[in-house]
Amino acid sequence: MTNQNTIIKLIGTDQDMYTDLVFKCYIDWCMLYSAFNIPLKVLVNNESLFNWYLKQFKAYVEDAFIEENKEYIDIVDNNTKIFWDLFKTYPAAIENCYPRVLLNMIKDTLKQSA
Repeated sequence: MTNQNTIIKLIGTDQDMYTDLVFKCYIDWCMLYSAFNIPLKVLVNNESLFNWYLKQFKAYVEDAFIEENKEYIDIVDNNTKIFWDLFKTYPAAIENCYPRVLLNMIKDTLKQSA
């Protein structure tokens, strides 16, 4: 079972709702970095940026969550509320991460098309 599948089970959701959760976290992250003078819509719709974010989400959220809580996963079985409350704090770990080069490329593309 992948870390993502384990998390889906632990927080009591399904794949579609989890995908929506990840996308909501991505939009929230994009809102933070729209301060780089890049329109939110451009950030959200950039496939390279989204793929970068998914890699960060896997490392900083999914993998970290499983690693840091592996001792409790079997002990606190079937208590989705506890795991959900804990899991929803993890996406904040990505807030200070950003791909400067990629954001600059997006800005340059915007300047060229203006």
